Amino acid sequence: MGLSTTYVAPDRQGRGLGTRVVTALLDYLRENAPGSAYVSLAADVDRFYERFGFEDVALDSKGML
Repeated sequence: MGLSTTYVAPDRQGRGLGTRVVTALLDYLRENAPGSAYVSLAADVDRFYERFGFEDVALDSKGML
């Protein structure tokens, strides 16, 4: 299962839409995903995902263009 490139349009931000999407996704995963499942994300939204228990980690990789 995968979920990719999810965002809230700038003119719709600040209304709780992103929070509702992430909450629903995490609820679904808690109910249906195996215990060994994990969520990995790349985010450029400061402090948003921390509210859901995600932690910032430093990766041993580099991006290439």
